[in-house]
Amino acid sequence: MSIQQQIYRTFTKTHGLTLKADASHYLQQTLFELQVRPVDIPEWLDSVATLWLTRSVNTSMVELESLKTVVLAKLQTHQVPVSKLQADPSTVNDSGLDSDLGLDNDMRHEQSLADVDIRDHFHVIDAFTVPRWRYDTLRKKFVPYSQPAQLLSAAEAKAQIHQDRYDLIRQRLMRNEHFVPSTFSADPSADVCRLDVIESLQGREGESFMLFGMLSQLEEGVLSLEDKHKSVRLDLSEISSHNQSSGMFTENSFVLVEGIYEDNVLRVEAIGLPPPESRLASSEASMVVLSDVWLDSPVVLDKLKTLFRGFETSSIPLAFVFMGSFSSEPFLMSGKESLRYKGLFDNLATIIQSYRQLAETSYFIFVPGPNDPWSSDLLPRPAIPEFFTQTLRRKVKRCHFTSNPCRIKYCNREMVLFRQDIMNRMRRNCVIVPSDDDSRDVKQHLVRTLIDQSHLCPLPLRTAPIYWAFDHALRLYPIPDALVLADRYDSYAVEYEECQCLNPGSFATNDFGFYVYYLSKGIAQFSAIPK
Repeated sequence: MSIQQQIYRTFTKTHGLTLKADASHYLQQTLFELQVRPVDIPEWLDSVATLWLTRSVNTSMVELESLKTVVLAKLQTHQVPVSKLQADPSTVNDSGLDSDLGLDNDMRHEQSLADVDIRDHFHVIDAFTVPRWRYDTLRKKFVPYSQPAQLLSAAEAKAQIHQDRYDLIRQRLMRNEHFVPSTFSADPSADVCRLDVIESLQGREGESFMLFGMLSQLEEGVLSLEDKHKSVRLDLSEISSHNQSSGMFTENSFVLVEGIYEDNVLRVEAIGLPPPESRLASSEASMVVLSDVWLDSPVVLDKLKTLFRGFETSSIPLAFVFMGSFSSEPFLMSGKESLRYKGLFDNLATIIQSYRQLAETSYFIFVPGPNDPWSSDLLPRPAIPEFFTQTLRRKVKRCHFTSNPCRIKYCNREMVLFRQDIMNRMRRNCVIVPSDDDSRDVKQHLVRTLIDQSHLCPLPLRTAPIYWAFDHALRLYPIPDALVLADRYDSYAVEYEECQCLNPGSFATNDFGFYVYYLSKGIAQFSAIPK
């Protein structure tokens, strides 16, 4: 394993840190100058990363100057001469130990960029292969499940869904500077809220509390707040747009409530969604995102040809993301229907092949929608079966049929793709009317709700059924760089907590609109094909 790989494994994989290029070069140079034995390198790197974390708790981005301070402090502690560490870190090449002073730094940099194939850093992650982790409240860290997830899981998996969501959001909440657990006393002069558990309400009539839990209806028409141990009935009669945050409050969503406990009921004075946790933070690689690509519509196929022709003669995208449904009519279980549906992708394969540069260099990603086989409301939805797509897979080499939802990883950027008419579902299931006291519209309410809930579909299981053991595949934690909520609702782009959230709308019915997402800049641009 090279020095650079060991640095990446220690800082990024083990400690969750991101090194800038000059900081990584500096570490390689330091190891070379100190002549650290290969067997001692992992321990040395781990000690530097640990020391950096104790000094820089507010960011996960390791920059050169702050890293120099930490390394020099470590060396002085061990009485190591540091004068020879002032050389330019760029004098160490990517292998970590070889010095190539015959090349100019800029020439080496340009050469290294030319050698990079951006397609090697593009990955599609199926929902059924997302690693399954949970937050261990005793060990205070995320740990993997010991058993693999199964579609036909035991009943315990259903109960675990809400416990895992609760633990995930609460640990996020406890790292927020504005909250402390009930076991600590908050400074009255500080802008800090003490968070209590429902169990602590017993025998404390007339006192004011702030609680975190899940909205539920344990009795028909009566909202309660649940945490992992107890529940309390809520009186929401005093709630209005003046004392609730923006967002959509559905049953089974997690909320913060503040109120007075009287007669075994919490009289709620304020309610809001838990605050999110911001994601800290080539050539111009781009992705084209479309939804409702009806392959049985001659008009849609004609517009696809226009789309392909335009990109082939201008700038070729890294990927085309096609999100279902791929048929204007729901799929029916019959032999004739299967042949018809298979023919749609056979025809698309022929069209893509006619644009040779796109077919050979771009990725083509297909995410199933509600009309695609096998039709089911259960999430996550598996990829379209290979029987229907084998011709396209054979003719287009960079073709991926994946689950709904799925994730795309490109270098250090992550994008989540989700095809679901989530806007109408959330609006129909609101148990508290969203606040209309601010300038936010319904799109911003939706985006904030999903990100604050750290989940793509925070609805009751009876409304939005989920494979119990695969609920983790719908999590939005950490916050991705981009979130595509493909919906029949009008197209939009909303940025929230450094996450670009966008809906391309229906390509077939929304004036043939689509989004181009620029991966390096993290920005989205809406376009439409003229009628």
